[in-house]
Parts: sequence; structure tokens; C-alpha cells
Amino acid sequence: VIMFDNWDIKNLKKALKLVPKKIKTEISGQVNLNNIKQYASFGADYISTSYMIKNSKWIDFSLEVV
Repeated sequence: VIMFDNWDIKNLKKALKLVPKKIKTEISGQVNLNNIKQYASFGADYISTSYMIKNSKWIDFSLEVV
């Protein structure tokens, strides 16, 4: 798998066209709910995002067993 992480859209489109179809590709970085459809239209095999984690509220808790 070739991962294209944080590539700008213009260069990402060009790069994906150069990769042979037998090699899997992944788009990552700067992908969110507003632009995921655009990234999906480029034809990569996988898209990953940390959007859900980066924009979540965390709860700090512990469990003590005696």
C-alpha cells in the first residue's frame, strides 16, 4: 500500500494516476466530513482519517479492582 498523507489535492490527483492498479493506495491527512466525498472520487483504495478522534471529547476514568 502506498499512503499519500497530507498531499495537496492537485498533486494527489496526479500521483494517484501514476500508480499501477495492482498497487493499493490510501489517502490520509486533512480528510474530514466536509471533503471525504471529494477525496473518494480520486479512486484510492482506502481513505483514513483521525477526524473522529481529534474532534471527540475525552473522559478520564479509572477502574480499581481490590
